[in-house]
Amino acid sequence: MKNSLAITLVFILSLLLVEECKSEIPDVCVNNLINYNICDSAKEIQNEFAPQLPQQLSENLFLRSVARGDNKVLLNALLLYERSYLEQELLSYGRSMDSIEKQMKNMTENMMCTMQLTSDFIYLGGSVIFNYHFNNGEHYLTIEIDNCDGY
Repeated sequence: MKNSLAITLVFILSLLLVEECKSEIPDVCVNNLINYNICDSAKEIQNEFAPQLPQQLSENLFLRSVARGDNKVLLNALLLYERSYLEQELLSYGRSMDSIEKQMKNMTENMMCTMQLTSDFIYLGGSVIFNYHFNNGEHYLTIEIDNCDGY
């Protein structure tokens, strides 16, 4: 009897401790200045983008899919060439892969931080993650935008 009472007390204390710890973990959906639920905004962004997909963003770039999870929006883009083609083109212009990756990051930030819907989402604590793939399926680059300072 004493043993089961002790086990019950330990169990209750454990539950209370878990609840206290959970209350100290910020909710990513409302962890912003105005307690606005940005997870709802992630859903709104997904609903806005999805019907327009696939969408051609430039001559060799297509936006293929959009997904969301909590305070993140994930966009998948397809480059209409393979890594070898990109490397050869960069070599002919005297540029490096590093330089084009910086250019892609700037372009992606500019695109997401100048659209009202996504910039508001990012400002309130959301992030937009772009995954770029070559046309043979090889992953090329992941860019996460979680700050639009300077735009």
